[in-house]
Amino acid sequence: CLDLGSGSGILSIAALGLKKRLEHAHAKTAVVGLSGGLDSAHTAKQLQNDGFEVVGVYLSMHDAHPEAYENAKSVAGELGITLVYRDVSERFEDIVVKDFLSEYLSGRTPNPCVVCNRYVKIWALCEVAKELGIPKVATGHYASIELLDNGRGSRILAYAVVCGGTLGCLGILPRKHQFRDNHIDQKVR
Repeated sequence: CLDLGSGSGILSIAALGLKKRLEHAHAKTAVVGLSGGLDSAHTAKQLQNDGFEVVGVYLSMHDAHPEAYENAKSVAGELGITLVYRDVSERFEDIVVKDFLSEYLSGRTPNPCVVCNRYVKIWALCEVAKELGIPKVATGHYASIELLDNGRGSRILAYAVVCGGTLGCLGILPRKHQFRDNHIDQKVR
């Protein structure tokens, strides 16, 4: 696990070693926002299956769920990928929490997830990707469930984000229960 701090732009010696190794890796390398949850774990695994070298990034926004980081470390270990830790708690407070309070106190219904996704999560993942010289970012956070036309189930769509803002579909799974059965029981192998 590498601690890249709170976005100072200064890389540790270990991170510099990772960057040098990645420069010599094949062109298919991606940063994946790794929360420790099922969607991000699947996204990382899907990218590996597609031939990408994956670097996981855990974003610490607050101390509400300390087990989440442990889950992310466990997933990274299972997948055999490097996990980078980035503290974004100050940015989260300054942008998301302050916006939420302002909107709420003005009588409007805030939507903190929209603000956080754009101005904290994607921003931070792109910053880490730039620091490591990685051109692609993916996150299972944008996985969505789409109902099938025949009414017999759903499929899961996972999206990749290029730091310029382009979204593209990473993969499609046939049914949510199959996804959970395959990845929970097999520990994302």
